[in-house]
Amino acid sequence: MQPEQNTKELYSELSILCEYAIEKALEFKENDKLIRIPHEYLPAKEVNFQTESFDYDWESTKYFDYFEWPVETFSALLNDDLMQSTQSFSVMQQLIDLKVNEAFAKGSIFSLLRDIIKEAVNTQLDVNYYVSTFLTDIDCLLNKKPFVWNVHLWLQNVHLESDQIKLTEGVFLRRPIKDQLGITSIKTTYVKEFDKMMSRKLPATAILSFSVSCSKKDAGELYPSELLYEIEVWLNIFRLFKPSSISIYYQSIFPNSILEYGFSENKNQPFDKFWEGKVDYKDVSTHRLYLKKSEEAILQEFIVKVKPTISQTSPKTYLSGNHFDLALHRYNDSLLKSEVNAYKILSSMTSIEALLSNENTEISFKCRLRVSKLVSFFGFNPIDAFEKMKKAYDLRSRLVHGSKTSEKMNSLLEFARNYAHEIINFNRICILIFLQLKNIKEKDDLIKLIDQSFISDASNESLRELITENVVIPIPNPYFQITIKPEEQNQ
Repeated sequence: MQPEQNTKELYSELSILCEYAIEKALEFKENDKLIRIPHEYLPAKEVNFQTESFDYDWESTKYFDYFEWPVETFSALLNDDLMQSTQSFSVMQQLIDLKVNEAFAKGSIFSLLRDIIKEAVNTQLDVNYYVSTFLTDIDCLLNKKPFVWNVHLWLQNVHLESDQIKLTEGVFLRRPIKDQLGITSIKTTYVKEFDKMMSRKLPATAILSFSVSCSKKDAGELYPSELLYEIEVWLNIFRLFKPSSISIYYQSIFPNSILEYGFSENKNQPFDKFWEGKVDYKDVSTHRLYLKKSEEAILQEFIVKVKPTISQTSPKTYLSGNHFDLALHRYNDSLLKSEVNAYKILSSMTSIEALLSNENTEISFKCRLRVSKLVSFFGFNPIDAFEKMKKAYDLRSRLVHGSKTSEKMNSLLEFARNYAHEIINFNRICILIFLQLKNIKEKDDLIKLIDQSFISDASNESLRELITENVVIPIPNPYFQITIKPEEQNQ
């Protein structure tokens, strides 16, 4: 028998098994042997993205029954009936003929039937989907192919002008729609009128969706490590596009697989709208990503230029990695880890030092000189940048060395309140320069060229050409720039 013929017969046998399982499950439902749970579905009205709020459509509330299996009943049907049926044995033999290990074949059939009878009592199933997914699983396992995982990240601190942006092939950034904001809960008998009048704040303002092929996850792990790494890469891209404290509020991650995961997600049923892993993160920042329609093409170009290089940076090398790994981690800290602007600057200055320091003396002067030189290529006043970096480093030193509160310290804290975002933006520019030059020029060689550019026109032109040809920095100056007047420069 040819392999293709084998697969056709297996498809047919699987379809028969699934139909049989659905039939048996529905018999239990029709005979009232399941637990009936009254539910209500409360839909959302149109979303107001200007105020980032929405209201529930209380007049359109829908009521329905959700069915759950008693544990003993579920186990008896699955183990004593379906797994012992002639249909299961027929599928088992087909799998063995395809060289699938007998123990694994039994386990895979068990997983398929478990999902089928759980879902069948609450929704009309597409048997073709389950059979096709099962066959894809078997093919991946036999031929050691990666599984495809689907990722949906609900992001905070993002403001989109468009409803949807295609970032790259298969990757989308979308506004949440009202169908995704409806809630399902156990039926209540009374809702306060005041609650009906109140608008709700959007839990998240954008959804990032993509699929990624991953090898089988390690034992004991919920997700493959390369999948989590891909998520981190995308978050870093957004935070480097503009200094923004984008964070995940909800994440839904599931494979196109029955065998790789313990459950499948049915997106057609309101009560099945669950999220695998609510991220415990308290938003403490006001640094948001405002993405205008006119900037979407710039973001797409930025992704093409930056993603291949940033993918080389591991999120696990916070302390053990190189200077760039540390700089990127501390940059993220400046955006996410504190609501105190002074501490944001402290993290940002540590990031800058990791990039631009290669000696132990005069670090303060050399770093601010090098930063002011680099940002000058992107429309910033170098003298203004130099003075701000001087104050930022002074603040960093006082925080690290525990200086007592004084008039000078109060002045620096006021500076932090007004300019933390701008210091972080200088940090961002330096990171992007090093990121895009890391495969072209070593850190020490780049720092040497920056220093020589102050005294040599030829070196200055070489640095300019190096940056112009290899570095993409979107939105050269996205923040209001306060230029220091000549008479104020020495104050």
